[in-house]
Amino acid sequence: MPNPTVELVDGDHPTAWVANTYGNRGGTTFTHASGDGQARSGDKALQIRSERGADAGWLATIPVTPSTEYRLSGWIKTQGVRGAMGALMNVHGMGQTVTQAIKGDQDWTEVEVTFNSGNRDSIQVNCLFGGWGVSTGTAWFDDLSLQELIMEIDDQETGSLVGDATRGKRLFQEHPVASCVRCHQVQGQGGVVGPPLDDIAKRKDAAYIRESLIDPQAAIAEGYPAQVSPMPPFGVLLPPQDVEDLIAYLMTLQTDPPAGSRVVPQTIQFE
Repeated sequence: MPNPTVELVDGDHPTAWVANTYGNRGGTTFTHASGDGQARSGDKALQIRSERGADAGWLATIPVTPSTEYRLSGWIKTQGVRGAMGALMNVHGMGQTVTQAIKGDQDWTEVEVTFNSGNRDSIQVNCLFGGWGVSTGTAWFDDLSLQELIMEIDDQETGSLVGDATRGKRLFQEHPVASCVRCHQVQGQGGVVGPPLDDIAKRKDAAYIRESLIDPQAAIAEGYPAQVSPMPPFGVLLPPQDVEDLIAYLMTLQTDPPAGSRVVPQTIQFE
């Protein structure tokens, strides 16, 4: 992340950050705020203030490695933020790659989101005020970070774990982040982004399923049209026991899918 604590300046602007306005009803100011209480650390923070409503952001362009998992994070403080989504961070042009939004009067709060860079070799990170709408109030952004995620699995630790298929089924259906059912069908229930999994245990062994969960880019499913899997790395999202529980559940799936459920997967575009 360039100038992550926004202490560096070019003239009166923060180095590497550019002010952008996407929607503005007037009275919007971008400030490289400094002074007592303005920054979380150091002396400066990015600030956006709007009196009448704005969709605006501080934008930085950052080189990345294609087909790589990243975590975007930062700290946000708000005062009187109302309307639209509020203050958040996002990767510009990458759909739902957005952090939690902060509204009202909130002290410094850390937000984050993980994503895959797809076919990109650079991204644009927004410290966003409004969020596809117009907000009023003041927001500050500081201590920003973009980290490449590297998968590390302790073989001794995972080797001693025993998966619980019943718990794994709940994770598959209900986990707010993993929620495999949003992309995969079992017995006709679920999303169609990925292939149905009714008979996955007849086609693949536990080692293959574990690798697919830990490193989705290692082996793209047969017939899947995208070169990059949209599935997140579960070794980052879930603790080892949860991963083993998911594997235990998936290894119970040995029934052919219902007739007509083998839909053509949707092609994922990283724009």
